Amino acid sequence: MMGSTSKGGMTLVTSAPPRDGTGQETTRARSEAERERRSGGREELVHLILDHHARPRRKGRLENPDAVVSGGNPGCGDIITVYLKLRDNRVVALSFEGEGCILSQAAASMLFEKVAAEGWHVEEILSSTPAAVRALVGEEMLRLRPSCATLGQSVLKAAVRKALAQGIRPAP
Repeated sequence: MMGSTSKGGMTLVTSAPPRDGTGQETTRARSEAERERRSGGREELVHLILDHHARPRRKGRLENPDAVVSGGNPGCGDIITVYLKLRDNRVVALSFEGEGCILSQAAASMLFEKVAAEGWHVEEILSSTPAAVRALVGEEMLRLRPSCATLGQSVLKAAVRKALAQGIRPAP
């Protein structure tokens, strides 16, 4: 049984899943159907990552930052410099400069856009885990390239620690 649906200007042709002798979908068919359902989200995520790489948000030097920290992955050539301003223990301005792979630069852009827009508290940044990055770039990217995906997060944490060490103290 074949059918078609229209999605984003494209026509998708589908067929009925293979069935075993009892009329039930085969395990393989169920797995393939699940992958197909997930691939739409994956495609959108890849487009978002590519967009953040091509048009990074929060990129450039920041005037009068409270902290400037650089960090990188020497093995692959990724480098990011973070510029950070804090007020009342919250991010009020955040930007970066960098070069490297698509994922390292896009993940930094995506994370910094979120942190700045939401005005994260220093404790939120310091306690953030790779799960914060996973929510932005997806499980697969984080699993395949963890050091690239989390570079921005690591350098941002170092910038917060530097700002705190310079006398910008979080409130109790």
